[in-house]
Amino acid sequence: MTRHSAALLSFVGVSCLWATVSLKSRAADAPEILSQQLTAPTASKKVEAVLWTRRPDRYTLQVVFPNIGRLLALGDSLNTPVVSLWLLRSDGTTVAATRQVVPEQKNEARPTEIVYTVPLSTGEEVVAAAIRIEDNYYIEPLRPLKGK
Repeated sequence: MTRHSAALLSFVGVSCLWATVSLKSRAADAPEILSQQLTAPTASKKVEAVLWTRRPDRYTLQVVFPNIGRLLALGDSLNTPVVSLWLLRSDGTTVAATRQVVPEQKNEARPTEIVYTVPLSTGEEVVAAAIRIEDNYYIEPLRPLKGK
């Protein structure tokens, strides 16, 4: 083995070790994102999934709609269903959430999801979600999503 190839192998080895340590360090520093998939609201064929998620800076509840191809295959209308949400504390009071509609594509009017957001401190108090999809109501308990 020549001196140049030994130096190159040594450099590659140190570079790989540094990259591995760097990635592990970044992964350890990355905030944990925890979620719960709600099953009750998916009984409505108008909703693909509902996710309660604890993010580093807030809680979100995402109502995800099926894609247009699936709706057409099921014979459903392409209209976005009317969705209302109440986040409930253990004493029965509600928590106000900010609502944001996420569009499917810039050229299409139909949204892919609705995202409801609450601050971390308020999200810790939420124990259940009541969701109205069209004329049907779904209530599901939310488990605590505590990080490390």
